[in-house]
Amino acid sequence: MRVCGIPGCGRKVALVIAEGGLCLTHFLDHAFDHASAALAYSRRSLPLDASTLDCLLDDANLAAQLLTETPDPLEIAPRERILEFLLCVANLHEYAARLPALSAHVN
Repeated sequence: MRVCGIPGCGRKVALVIAEGGLCLTHFLDHAFDHASAALAYSRRSLPLDASTLDCLLDDANLAAQLLTETPDPLEIAPRERILEFLLCVANLHEYAARLPALSAHVN
């Protein structure tokens, strides 16, 4: 099993997210950074670009896989962070679906 690519971390990387080379904590930090940037756009009533939305949906897919495909049960705190992230992405997806410019991309 690989270890996290963040210098000084040393945590193991789950197989589901191994391609990114980050441990669960750093994967979620990175995913929340993307979501925060997207939320900032939505708060200013700016449309989300398709690549940002695709990135968020890819992160959400990996997060959902972490909940279902990780061989060892996740502790409560990481599980709650994953669920919080999935809810955030669902809200952003709903926001994007309401924008005419992206409705074809989202649906």
